[in-house]
Amino acid sequence: MNRMDLESPSRLPQFFGLVMIAGYLLVAITALTRSSYDIGGVFLVGPVLAVLSVPLIAKARRTEPDARIRPLFALGLLATVFAGFAHFLVDFKFYGGAADARRYSQQGAALAVQFWHGDFVPHLDIGLTGTGFIIVLTGIIYALIGPTVLGGYLVYSWLAFWGLYLSYRAFCTSMVGADYRRYALLVFFLPSLIFWSSGIGKGAWMMLCIGLALLGIARLLSGTSGAALPLLAGLAGSALARPHITALLVLALIAGVLVRRVEGANLLTPIIRVGTLAILGV
Repeated sequence: MNRMDLESPSRLPQFFGLVMIAGYLLVAITALTRSSYDIGGVFLVGPVLAVLSVPLIAKARRTEPDARIRPLFALGLLATVFAGFAHFLVDFKFYGGAADARRYSQQGAALAVQFWHGDFVPHLDIGLTGTGFIIVLTGIIYALIGPTVLGGYLVYSWLAFWGLYLSYRAFCTSMVGADYRRYALLVFFLPSLIFWSSGIGKGAWMMLCIGLALLGIARLLSGTSGAALPLLAGLAGSALARPHITALLVLALIAGVLVRRVEGANLLTPIIRVGTLAILGV
């Protein structure tokens, strides 16, 4: 047996990898030439998000002590992405485009053109909170990836997954000794949860912001470091889209501060608690 025979098996994965890349490029080129960028653009957006996801999933796996849960992260991401495609089909095939996503996409595409021309002030006929913010967010996304509706669904579903993941991390931080695997199965694969948060719209953005806020709340109430940044980012982001949900998150935090048990309490503990409640009240 010569040296080439010994090395040939190790080259098989590389060969199949090159074949898959070539096949993907062929499909992408065919889709881009035979369909509009609205649909074909997803073949360009997908690889970019895949490259971004690999190190993030790897980091999530490294921080997870339970080997049974680690595979659920990648599977959960795939489930949310497929839910995004299903959401697209429901919105534009079954409903004929009679969905909020059409408005977000059309006006977002117009904003993207405006951004490309150096005008970064959104000119909208509505306020910049709620629907207006999602239009601006879609415009920013389209300025980066181009005006592709299906690609937009992919980006929004990707954001939604990380909100689900942050919710899982918040659960692990706050509920010591709980059934983490059962919660992971529910949060990553509950059909209604991944479907309604995977389309172009407020659902995906709110899922991300709620996940950030929950992680910040969990760290704050458990005395874990690094609570301020995700908490403030989650509350600020949710206030841009759905301020009433922000109010509910703040009320939940106030309730947590009131009922949590403080270890090693001293004379300053009541003063700190009152001060914290005053800040949250404001």
